[in-house]
Parts: sequence; C-alpha cells; structure tokens
Amino acid sequence: MFKKPLTISNFKRGMTLSQFSGFPQFRGIDPHKIDGVASIERKPVAFTGVTLDGLVNWTTITNAGVVYFLTSSGKIYKTTDYSTMSQVTGNTTTNGIGNGFIFWKGCIWVMRNQLLDYYDIANSTWHSAFQTLTTANADFNPLYVGQDDCLYIGHGQFISKLAETSVGSFSPSAETGLTFSEKVLTLSQDYKVRSFAELGDKLMLGTVYGTSPVNTKISDIFPWDRDTTHSFTLPIRLADEGINSMITSNNLLYISSGFKGNVYVSNGVSVSLLYTVPLDTREKTGSPSALYIQVYPDAFVFFGDELLLGVSQGSSNVSKT
Repeated sequence: MFKKPLTISNFKRGMTLSQFSGFPQFRGIDPHKIDGVASIERKPVAFTGVTLDGLVNWTTITNAGVVYFLTSSGKIYKTTDYSTMSQVTGNTTTNGIGNGFIFWKGCIWVMRNQLLDYYDIANSTWHSAFQTLTTANADFNPLYVGQDDCLYIGHGQFISKLAETSVGSFSPSAETGLTFSEKVLTLSQDYKVRSFAELGDKLMLGTVYGTSPVNTKISDIFPWDRDTTHSFTLPIRLADEGINSMITSNNLLYISSGFKGNVYVSNGVSVSLLYTVPLDTREKTGSPSALYIQVYPDAFVFFGDELLLGVSQGSSNVSKT
C-alpha cells in the first residue's frame, strides 16, 4: 500500500484525445465520485446462473425491484439479487428481435415485429398476441409509460396507445379493462420512432429517417401534446444521423444522436452539443460505413448525477460504457 498519495498536477484538464494536454485514457479510475480526486473504480461483477444468448436490447425494473432483461433473440431474463440471473420461459420469440420492453400495471410488456405480448408476474403466465398491429416493423418498437399512466408504442411511423378503461380496471388474467388505439398519431412517411421521453407536458418522439440512417443527416424530435385531434408541433432538428435515445432530467432533454458518439441537450426549443464520446475509430478496418459508434434506445441513463451512455463500436458486439 502506498504511504503517500499520488498527486497529479492540473488534473482539472481531464480526459482528452490530444497527446499534448490532459490524459488520453483512464483505466480503473473513477474521477467523478469525489470532486478533484481520482478514486479506484468499482469492480464489475459478472452475473451467474445463465449465459445470455444475445445482446441486451432493453431492461426494465418492477415496483418490487426485480430487473428484467430482453435480448436481441427475444428471450427474457431476470435478477432479484443483482448477482444471479435466470431465464423467464414460456414467451413466444418468433417474429421478434427484442423490439420493445417495459413494466406496466404489474406486467412485463414485450413488443415483437407486429405483436404485443405481456407476462402476468403475479400468476407467472404469458398472454401472447394481446394486440396485433396492422403494420409490421422488424426494428425497435419502443414502449413508454407516460405521466398520464398510459402505455405508448412506437412502430414505424405510427404511435399506438394503451390505457385503462377506468382506474384499476385492468385484469391481467382476464385480459380486460384496457382500451387500445392503434394509430393515435402518424408521422410523415420514412420516419421511424426509435425512442420516447417527456419534457414538461409534451411527449417527445425521437426518430430516424429512411432505411439507412447512417448515411442520412436527419435527426428530428417531434413534440406532441397527446391531443389526438391534431398533430405534433414543429420538430427539434439536429444535423445528425437519427435520434438514438433520450432522457429527461431537471427539465432538460438529453439526446444521443448519430453514429459519432454525440450527446446533445435541449430545453425544448434550442439544442447544443454537450459531449462527444471519446472513442477512437481510426484504428478500425473496413468500409467507412462500418466505422461508427452505435447507441441503443435503452442505453442512456442517469446514475446519480452521472449520465451513462452504453455504446458498441464498429460492427462488432463489443459494448462499452
């Protein structure tokens, strides 16, 4: 053990890509926990019990603190103690790629390409194809519970809504007490809803444009007041390759956009670049389209006052935080 602390001059310069100033890389160091002090980082601990069969696309936590995971193969896992993991069996995985996932009304809701399923936790039973959407979308179909206690579903250019007929009327075992509206809002053709957030009383719809957003500099966020008698207001527009994910804190909207690791912040009117993830793609080989940083819709979260962004670099399955 060191008897004297290691003192670093000009630590406030922080991390940088420059070889002449700052620090190009930290390993095993937490520079955020205590202001001005580089602490030893918490050691990651692997889950035991099962091996996941794909990337984790979504996570959700119940009101009892149980965490559920949905993988890219459509399989579901859970942990109750944050150290061991088990698979939740019985769900239908066909026609699904881990499209959407959330906890609502005592159930785990799972979106496939065209079908909405749910798992009744209390009775450990699956209800497959509870709703069938008119249009299939073999992509992310995000699910979001709004402040109005309604479940919103993004599938392609459409927004669907699931709401209780009256407070407390939903019976998971009987599949009654809910009202489903498939197309409460329709965006322009070629837009796909990829993520949701709320800013004030507005539901913010983060979208990508076209079939190849990596080559398209269109990143639009559509604010919607949830009034089905009229459409969204003017979008918030970024010159980037689609909206990856969004999260709100202290009445500010934080946005992951594009494939260069850019993070923006918006008050609902103006937008500014907050940060760019300092991952180096210069040593990657392959075509230019393969040199990117990818962020999934659920890979954006606050941990205390720290904004964490989960990314994968290039076309591999290697993920970083």
